[in-house]
Amino acid sequence: MKTIAYRIGVLSILLTLAIGIFSMENFSFAVLGFLLWSVSPYLYTMFVIKLVSHKTAVTAMTVILTLTAMIGIFIIYDAMYIVKDAQSALALVVIPLYQWGLLLLSTLPIYLIHKRA
Repeated sequence: MKTIAYRIGVLSILLTLAIGIFSMENFSFAVLGFLLWSVSPYLYTMFVIKLVSHKTAVTAMTVILTLTAMIGIFIIYDAMYIVKDAQSALALVVIPLYQWGLLLLSTLPIYLIHKRA
């Protein structure tokens, strides 16, 4: 189950980076910082999956990673390509903020499941 989660995480990172890089007009290191921020929820989730060993905790984190990735990538893609306006690039800043909120709320029950086991 962990390998599936890692594959989902890597695919999410690659898709988010591809959307961010292809929507760049000019290269800048500030954009790379925003791209790193936009993939940080997936890196965190993969790190938590590596730490937990209980099957229920791994399954729950895999589901959380999948939902976070699907919703986040869809909203970023929608903002960058479908409904494009002057503030579309802010999706790379705002969406990870919401993802982090979801992940921090969901990590506590995962920690309790792992600790009890």
